[in-house]
Amino acid sequence: MTTNRKVKYNFDIIETLEAGIVLKGTEVRSLRNGSVNISQAFCKIIKGEIWLINSQISHYPFAGISLQHNTTRDRKLLLNKKEIRRWNLDVDRKRLSIVPTKIFFSKRLVKIEIALVRGKRKYDRRQSIKNKEAEIEIKRSLKRSMF
Repeated sequence: MTTNRKVKYNFDIIETLEAGIVLKGTEVRSLRNGSVNISQAFCKIIKGEIWLINSQISHYPFAGISLQHNTTRDRKLLLNKKEIRRWNLDVDRKRLSIVPTKIFFSKRLVKIEIALVRGKRKYDRRQSIKNKEAEIEIKRSLKRSMF
């Protein structure tokens, strides 16, 4: 449904997990409309629970004013305690971060894919762009030589 494209450009992805997310009714309806932004979002572990911070889910236009939700509120993610503890150790020891990569529906439930990442430096980004361009050029030359 929604992907965070900047994750692969700005970070090295080490590991990914699929988690549930605690939402209100109007938030689920807004997600079904596709009005969500996770490009500035990140995850934080607070008191043994993992929270999605700074994600933006727009208001549902057909709900009353009293039913509307706060668009940028913190949302709790549902993971096993073992997974949370393991990721918390990695975040603390290895100086890693947790960011959302995509939000999607699995049957009728809203799921979020989160990634344990390490930030890329500027020269790492340049190097990855050069590698991608080289791969594209190799594919083009192979395609031309076949015909």
